[in-house]
Amino acid sequence: MKFYEERMIREAFLLLIFLAGLIQVHGKDIYYRKYLGKQDGLKIYQFTIKGNQFAVGSQITVSFKIKNISNKDIKFGKYGAFVGCRDPSGKNKDFGHSFRNFVLKKGKSITITGTIKIDKAGVWSFWPAFYIEKKGWSFYKWHEVKLKAQKISVYKPPYINCDGWTTVKGIAKARYLCNHKTGYLALLMDTDTGGAAAETRQYLNIYVPENKKVKIKATFFYIGGSKTVGYGSFAGLQATYKFRKKYGRKDIEPGLNYQIAAEKIIDVALLAVPEGGEAKTVWQALKILSEIKDYYDIITSIGDAVKKGKGRTYTYTFSIKARKGYNIIGIGLRGNCSSVITGKSFVIVGAILKEVKVYY
Repeated sequence: MKFYEERMIREAFLLLIFLAGLIQVHGKDIYYRKYLGKQDGLKIYQFTIKGNQFAVGSQITVSFKIKNISNKDIKFGKYGAFVGCRDPSGKNKDFGHSFRNFVLKKGKSITITGTIKIDKAGVWSFWPAFYIEKKGWSFYKWHEVKLKAQKISVYKPPYINCDGWTTVKGIAKARYLCNHKTGYLALLMDTDTGGAAAETRQYLNIYVPENKKVKIKATFFYIGGSKTVGYGSFAGLQATYKFRKKYGRKDIEPGLNYQIAAEKIIDVALLAVPEGGEAKTVWQALKILSEIKDYYDIITSIGDAVKKGKGRTYTYTFSIKARKGYNIIGIGLRGNCSSVITGKSFVIVGAILKEVKVYY
């Protein structure tokens, strides 16, 4: 029985090591170099830095390989092999020490791996290092890799407020919807002959410790897009931001994830009136849905689909010159469409502003 228990404990321990290895491997490559060079009969290669991101508070894993390419065995000393590291203040942060007093047979290879938490903003340095018995240290900061770590603040719903606007010319419709508690944003507009535009934003209050330029990454999870039918029409969807007097926008590729939104519109049309049974295309469905409440039914239906995870992710990156303290910024979506007799256009989108990351 005792032998069986010891075996179970040993197998469980090996499983934990295996799982820990999986966790390290699944980080993305922040830096990779296939070959570094040779020192004292050793080939150093596959220097890799992995992690979700390189920022204050993140954890990274650094690894590299050493192969004995000499014609004799090589013994590492009491410090073994490790990852050389200096933090932004120059403090020694070496880590991953392994293979102490280890004999590396000729032709054989070893892998050195270490993990460290980035706890300070600024430039960090990493390099492969080792100590050979009777010879001493490897070259100091040999093939040094420098990476800059920034502080990150993450904002998620609920936000402080939301709003929007619409404008219509000719035969067209436009609606927007927003909910600052959930981060939900929606636009629905279509044109026969004329034009329409609408925008809706979530507002958040970001804190910056000093006057400086900061990078912002806003992540949307959305369903929908823009669509044109026929000739002479235009439709576009954009991610936007408004900060004081500065306004920025960037196109979101048209038609992305459009099919799910189209299905929702037709579904609502079928329920709205008996004639809905004749709706075979989105355009036919939109012609049926003439009442405001029907537009909101569509937006709500798309919103339900977004909450269930039926959507895509889009990240909008931009920079602002923030002032020390709190800064209110609006982030959202804008749609534009126009048509003439020979063409039709519409924009249908439901989205959640999942999170906003501020790098400073």
